[in-house]
Amino acid sequence: MLVRSKCLVFPMVDIRHRQTGEVLWTGDGESLRGIRLSGQRLEGADFAGQDLRGADFHNTDLKGADFSGANLSHANFQAAVLDDALAEDADFSEANLTDVFARRASFKNAIMIRVVARYGKFAKSIFSGANLTKADFSMADLQCRLEGVNGREMDLRGADLSNASLKGSDLSFANMLEAKLFNVDMGGVKLVNAIGPNGKRIGAPATAGRQKRAWWQLWGP
Repeated sequence: MLVRSKCLVFPMVDIRHRQTGEVLWTGDGESLRGIRLSGQRLEGADFAGQDLRGADFHNTDLKGADFSGANLSHANFQAAVLDDALAEDADFSEANLTDVFARRASFKNAIMIRVVARYGKFAKSIFSGANLTKADFSMADLQCRLEGVNGREMDLRGADLSNASLKGSDLSFANMLEAKLFNVDMGGVKLVNAIGPNGKRIGAPATAGRQKRAWWQLWGP
Protein backbone atom coordinates (compact mmCIF):
# COMPACT_ATOMS: atom_id res chain seq x y z
CA MET A 1 0.00 0.00 0.00
CA LEU A 2 1.32 3.43 -0.95
CA VAL A 3 0.41 6.27 1.40
CA ARG A 4 1.13 9.88 0.53
CA SER A 5 1.60 12.24 3.44
CA LYS A 6 2.09 15.96 2.88
CA CYS A 7 4.16 18.00 5.24
CA LEU A 8 4.90 21.71 5.01
CA VAL A 9 7.87 21.30 2.68
CA PHE A 10 8.17 17.91 0.97
CA PRO A 11 5.59 15.24 0.06
CA MET A 12 6.40 11.77 1.41
CA VAL A 13 5.51 8.24 0.34
CA ASP A 14 5.19 5.21 2.56
CA ILE A 15 5.40 1.56 1.56
CA ARG A 16 3.32 -0.63 3.86
CA HIS A 17 2.91 -4.32 4.50
CA ARG A 18 -0.03 -5.68 2.52
CA GLN A 19 -1.55 -7.47 5.52
CA THR A 20 -0.50 -5.66 8.69
CA GLY A 21 -0.25 -2.10 7.33
CA GLU A 22 3.15 -1.74 9.01
CA VAL A 23 5.34 0.94 7.41
CA LEU A 24 8.28 -0.78 5.72
CA TRP A 25 9.88 2.21 4.02
CA THR A 26 9.37 5.99 3.87
CA GLY A 27 10.88 8.41 1.39
CA ASP A 28 10.52 11.76 -0.34
CA GLY A 29 8.37 12.08 -3.43
CA GLU A 30 4.85 11.96 -4.77
CA SER A 31 5.01 8.53 -6.43
CA LEU A 32 7.18 5.42 -6.73
CA ARG A 33 7.91 5.84 -10.42
CA GLY A 34 11.67 5.44 -10.95
CA ILE A 35 12.24 4.89 -7.22
CA ARG A 36 15.55 3.34 -6.14
CA LEU A 37 15.01 0.60 -3.57
CA SER A 38 18.06 -1.54 -4.24
CA GLY A 39 19.00 -3.82 -1.33
CA GLN A 40 15.96 -2.97 0.79
CA ARG A 41 13.99 -5.51 2.85
CA LEU A 42 10.38 -5.16 1.76
CA GLU A 43 8.85 -8.55 2.50
CA GLY A 44 5.09 -8.54 2.01
CA ALA A 45 5.04 -4.99 0.64
CA ASP A 46 1.86 -3.72 -1.01
CA PHE A 47 2.58 -2.32 -4.49
CA ALA A 48 -0.75 -3.33 -6.01
CA GLY A 49 -1.82 -1.04 -8.86
CA GLN A 50 1.15 1.30 -8.43
CA ASP A 51 3.16 3.08 -11.14
CA LEU A 52 6.64 1.57 -10.71
CA ARG A 53 8.00 2.19 -14.18
CA GLY A 54 11.79 2.20 -14.15
CA ALA A 55 11.99 1.34 -10.43
CA ASP A 56 15.22 -0.23 -9.17
CA PHE A 57 14.70 -3.36 -7.03
CA HIS A 58 18.17 -4.79 -7.58
CA ASN A 59 18.99 -7.31 -4.83
CA THR A 60 15.81 -6.34 -2.92
CA ASP A 61 13.95 -8.78 -0.65
CA LEU A 62 10.36 -8.76 -1.93
CA LYS A 63 9.15 -12.12 -0.66
CA GLY A 64 5.37 -12.25 -0.62
CA ALA A 65 5.01 -8.72 -2.04
CA ASP A 66 1.86 -7.79 -3.97
CA PHE A 67 2.45 -6.28 -7.44
CA SER A 68 -1.00 -7.12 -8.79
CA GLY A 69 -1.94 -4.75 -11.61
CA ALA A 70 1.21 -2.66 -11.13
CA ASN A 71 3.11 -1.01 -14.00
CA LEU A 72 6.66 -2.36 -13.77
CA SER A 73 7.85 -1.70 -17.31
CA HIS A 74 11.64 -1.21 -17.53
CA ALA A 75 11.98 -1.97 -13.79
CA ASN A 76 15.15 -3.67 -12.54
CA PHE A 77 14.69 -6.83 -10.46
CA GLN A 78 18.14 -8.30 -11.01
CA ALA A 79 19.01 -10.75 -8.19
CA ALA A 80 15.86 -9.73 -6.28
CA VAL A 81 13.83 -12.22 -4.22
CA LEU A 82 10.20 -12.50 -5.34
CA ASP A 83 9.37 -15.86 -3.79
CA ASP A 84 5.59 -16.20 -3.14
CA ALA A 85 4.95 -12.77 -4.70
CA LEU A 86 1.67 -11.83 -6.39
CA ALA A 87 2.08 -10.19 -9.79
CA GLU A 88 -1.13 -11.04 -11.60
CA ASP A 89 -2.10 -8.65 -14.41
CA ALA A 90 1.11 -6.66 -13.82
CA ASP A 91 3.03 -5.06 -16.71
CA PHE A 92 6.70 -6.15 -16.73
CA SER A 93 7.40 -5.05 -20.31
CA GLU A 94 11.18 -4.90 -20.92
CA ALA A 95 11.92 -5.37 -17.21
CA ASN A 96 15.16 -7.00 -16.04
CA LEU A 97 14.62 -10.18 -14.01
CA THR A 98 18.09 -11.65 -14.49
CA ASP A 99 19.07 -14.01 -11.64
CA VAL A 100 15.77 -13.36 -9.87
CA PHE A 101 14.38 -15.80 -7.29
CA ALA A 102 10.63 -15.99 -7.94
CA ARG A 103 9.57 -19.43 -6.76
CA ARG A 104 5.87 -20.10 -6.12
CA ALA A 105 5.05 -16.62 -7.47
CA SER A 106 1.96 -15.83 -9.55
CA PHE A 107 2.38 -14.00 -12.86
CA LYS A 108 -1.05 -14.93 -14.22
CA ASN A 109 -2.08 -12.76 -17.19
CA ALA A 110 1.00 -10.56 -16.72
CA ILE A 111 2.48 -8.63 -19.66
CA MET A 112 6.13 -9.66 -19.91
CA ILE A 113 7.03 -8.63 -23.45
CA ARG A 114 10.82 -8.54 -24.01
CA VAL A 115 11.53 -9.33 -20.35
CA VAL A 116 15.10 -10.49 -19.68
CA ALA A 117 15.00 -13.27 -17.07
CA ARG A 118 18.20 -15.19 -17.75
CA TYR A 119 19.09 -17.70 -15.02
CA GLY A 120 15.90 -16.83 -13.10
CA LYS A 121 14.44 -19.34 -10.63
CA PHE A 122 10.69 -19.75 -11.21
CA ALA A 123 9.99 -23.26 -9.86
CA LYS A 124 6.31 -23.85 -9.01
CA SER A 125 5.31 -20.38 -10.24
CA ILE A 126 2.26 -19.66 -12.40
CA PHE A 127 2.45 -17.81 -15.74
CA SER A 128 -0.91 -18.95 -17.11
CA GLY A 129 -2.26 -16.50 -19.70
CA ALA A 130 0.84 -14.29 -19.60
CA ASN A 131 2.23 -12.50 -22.66
CA LEU A 132 5.88 -13.58 -22.94
CA THR A 133 6.48 -12.45 -26.51
CA LYS A 134 10.23 -12.15 -27.25
CA ALA A 135 11.06 -12.71 -23.56
CA ASP A 136 14.51 -14.10 -22.72
CA PHE A 137 14.30 -16.95 -20.18
CA SER A 138 17.49 -18.67 -21.30
CA MET A 139 19.01 -20.96 -18.65
CA ALA A 140 16.06 -20.23 -16.34
CA ASP A 141 14.36 -22.77 -14.07
CA LEU A 142 10.84 -22.92 -15.51
CA GLN A 143 9.52 -26.03 -13.79
CA CYS A 144 6.17 -24.33 -13.44
CA ARG A 145 2.77 -23.69 -15.02
CA LEU A 146 2.83 -21.94 -18.40
CA GLU A 147 -0.61 -22.79 -19.75
CA GLY A 148 -2.03 -20.60 -22.49
CA VAL A 149 0.91 -18.20 -22.66
CA ASN A 150 1.89 -16.19 -25.71
CA GLY A 151 5.52 -17.25 -25.98
CA ARG A 152 6.18 -16.37 -29.60
CA GLU A 153 9.89 -15.78 -30.27
CA MET A 154 10.84 -16.60 -26.67
CA ASP A 155 14.48 -17.42 -25.91
CA LEU A 156 14.39 -20.68 -23.94
CA ARG A 157 17.90 -21.88 -24.70
CA GLY A 158 19.12 -24.15 -21.93
CA ALA A 159 15.99 -23.52 -19.83
CA ASP A 160 14.76 -26.29 -17.52
CA LEU A 161 11.10 -26.97 -18.35
CA SER A 162 11.03 -30.39 -16.71
CA ASN A 163 7.55 -31.31 -15.43
CA ALA A 164 6.18 -27.96 -16.67
CA SER A 165 2.70 -27.53 -18.14
CA LEU A 166 2.60 -25.71 -21.48
CA LYS A 167 -0.92 -26.72 -22.49
CA GLY A 168 -2.41 -24.48 -25.16
CA SER A 169 0.58 -22.14 -25.35
CA ASP A 170 1.97 -20.54 -28.51
CA LEU A 171 5.74 -21.06 -28.80
CA SER A 172 5.97 -20.32 -32.50
CA PHE A 173 9.48 -19.16 -33.51
CA ALA A 174 10.75 -19.82 -29.96
CA ASN A 175 14.34 -21.01 -29.48
CA MET A 176 14.49 -24.11 -27.25
CA LEU A 177 18.03 -25.17 -28.10
CA GLU A 178 19.28 -27.57 -25.40
CA ALA A 179 16.24 -26.91 -23.21
CA LYS A 180 15.23 -29.66 -20.80
CA LEU A 181 11.76 -30.93 -21.71
CA PHE A 182 11.45 -34.05 -19.52
CA ASN A 183 7.86 -34.97 -18.72
CA VAL A 184 6.46 -31.70 -20.11
CA ASP A 185 2.74 -31.41 -20.84
CA MET A 186 2.66 -29.92 -24.35
CA GLY A 187 -0.95 -30.64 -25.27
CA GLY A 188 -2.15 -28.22 -27.93
CA VAL A 189 1.12 -26.25 -28.04
CA LYS A 190 1.86 -24.31 -31.24
CA LEU A 191 5.47 -24.74 -32.37
CA VAL A 192 5.45 -23.17 -35.82
CA ASN A 193 9.09 -22.71 -36.91
CA ALA A 194 10.33 -23.13 -33.34
CA ILE A 195 13.85 -24.43 -32.76
CA GLY A 196 13.83 -27.67 -30.78
CA PRO A 197 16.33 -28.87 -28.16
CA ASN A 198 18.40 -30.58 -30.85
CA GLY A 199 18.85 -27.32 -32.76
CA LYS A 200 16.55 -28.31 -35.62
CA ARG A 201 13.71 -26.06 -36.66
CA ILE A 202 10.47 -27.91 -36.11
CA GLY A 203 8.86 -28.82 -39.42
CA ALA A 204 11.98 -27.97 -41.40
CA PRO A 205 13.90 -30.69 -43.29
CA ALA A 206 17.05 -32.03 -41.67
CA THR A 207 20.33 -30.65 -42.99
CA ALA A 208 23.79 -32.15 -42.67
CA GLY A 209 26.58 -30.25 -41.04
CA ARG A 210 29.38 -30.55 -38.55
CA GLN A 211 28.63 -30.33 -34.83
CA LYS A 212 29.00 -26.91 -33.34
CA ARG A 213 30.18 -25.87 -29.89
CA ALA A 214 27.53 -25.48 -27.17
CA TRP A 215 25.88 -22.06 -27.48
CA TRP A 216 26.71 -20.94 -23.94
CA GLN A 217 30.44 -21.14 -24.76
CA LEU A 218 29.95 -18.35 -27.27
CA TRP A 219 26.98 -16.39 -25.94
CA GLY A 220 27.37 -13.45 -23.61
CA PRO A 221 25.05 -10.76 -22.23
